[in-house]
Amino acid sequence: MNSWIFYILSFLILSACVMDITTRRVSNVFVLFSALVCFSLHFYIYGTSGIISSLTSFAITFAALLPLYILRVIGGGDFKFFVALSFILSPLITTDIILLSILWGGLIGFIHTLISGEIKSLLYSTYFKIKGLSRGLSTDFKIPYTIAYLLGWLTWYRHGGIL
Repeated sequence: MNSWIFYILSFLILSACVMDITTRRVSNVFVLFSALVCFSLHFYIYGTSGIISSLTSFAITFAALLPLYILRVIGGGDFKFFVALSFILSPLITTDIILLSILWGGLIGFIHTLISGEIKSLLYSTYFKIKGLSRGLSTDFKIPYTIAYLLGWLTWYRHGGIL
């Protein structure tokens, strides 16, 4: 990956993190801007031959993150932002970053739960969620998931991927 692509993507992800932390949402305008930047970069670098790769990355991201969105693990803005960034990434890189982001998100959520002293409440609500009863995960356990994506991105860049 070219270093200037790394800097552009890092800027987009950091911007989304700041937005997510300060407003607790990632705006649709920013998501659209990010999608246009990523798709334009991909087209500029690879031309029409990269469209299949771009659409494959889109499909992987959509399929992997849709269940997390439906279960309300990630918000709609996070979901759309991850999908927007997938346009510039290869399918293998996309898969790596999604897996790393899920691991980071779980770790951040677990540490947050331990620090807040609500591990018993989390286990109780998770039990009911698994059993399919009316009680689900509390909204108190929400984190800005763009942070997990940033950490997944930086981990992938530092270590060159996991797959």
